[in-house]
Order: sequence, then structure tokens, then C-alpha cells
Amino acid sequence: MASENTSQNQGKKTAQQKKKSDIEPNVLKKEIPQKETIRRSIWILLGRVLFVKIVFIIFILLARNFLFVPFEGEANIFFFLTRGGLYALIQLVDLAVLSWIVLEWFTEKYIFTPKQVTLETGILSTHRKVYVFENIEAVKMDRGLLGLIFGFGSLRILAPIIQEKVTIRDIPEPRKYLHLVEQGIEQGEKNIIFP
Repeated sequence: MASENTSQNQGKKTAQQKKKSDIEPNVLKKEIPQKETIRRSIWILLGRVLFVKIVFIIFILLARNFLFVPFEGEANIFFFLTRGGLYALIQLVDLAVLSWIVLEWFTEKYIFTPKQVTLETGILSTHRKVYVFENIEAVKMDRGLLGLIFGFGSLRILAPIIQEKVTIRDIPEPRKYLHLVEQGIEQGEKNIIFP
């Protein structure tokens, strides 16, 4: 009887292992896209915009209360020292800073493929850095409290061959890309099968 129970348990374990091994390749095949382009988390963009707006509102309040405003309402060479001119100047600077932040967010991209990750940055000129997985030694994920709440984090990649530490900052779903890079490191020069 004891041998029958043991053989039944082994049969169940083998069946469970087969089911598990059948599932794992399918999961891995779905995780690895041919090419996936991502940007920093939208929450980072919204946080930076909100911070800039708060700073400019405080600046406007301070300027209104503490700056000397001569000849208010008269057209003269000191127009930008008047209250209306000062507000117009502050709003133009605010618009320029916000435009720059949005453009910077829009032009900073991370492109993941099965063999490499590419970082593209630049507003006025494009800079591209390619990191091949076979040259990467280690990858680490960092998530702060806000990252846990809003679902973003950073990946730190160590590539000793090129003597550089690369940080892929504030990306959504960092665990997904951590696994993709880890799998690329493990595969090295081997081809990864796509669905």
C-alpha cells in the first residue's frame, strides 16, 4: 500500500511539473516583444508640471506683494516693471519652462528589443546609446514610495565592459523590463524565440 501511495504521489508531481513546464514557455513568449518603446511614467511628467506651476504661483504672489511697481497703468520704458508687464513676463517664462518639460518627456525614450536596450534623448539634437545585453553584467530595480503607489520605478544597469552604470529612470511596469533584461543577460548570444 505504501508503494502505491508513493507511486501515485510521484505521478501527481510529474503531472504537475508537466503542466507547470507547459505554462512557463508560453508566459515567457508573451513577455518578450520584438520591440517595445516606452517613456518615463506620466506621473513624473505631471509631478514636474505641478511643481513648476506651484513655484510660479508663489513667485507671482511674492512679486505682487514685495516688488516696487512704479507708474502702474502708464505706458513708458519701464513697462516690464509694472504689475501687468511683470505678470506677462512671468507667464511667458512659465510657458517656456512647461513647454521644455513636456518636450523633454516626449523625446526621452527607451527602446527594448530581445538583444539590447536603446536610450534616446534630446530636444534640439538626438543622442542615442545602445546597450547590448551580452555586455551587461547586472541589473537592479529601484522603487520608492511614490513608485510603489503609482506603478513606476527605475532600472540600474551595470555594464563593466564599457565602464558605465546606466539608469533607466521612472519607467512604468519596471518589474516587466527587469525580467526582460535579466532574460537577455541569461540568453547572451542565444536567440530568443518569439511567438
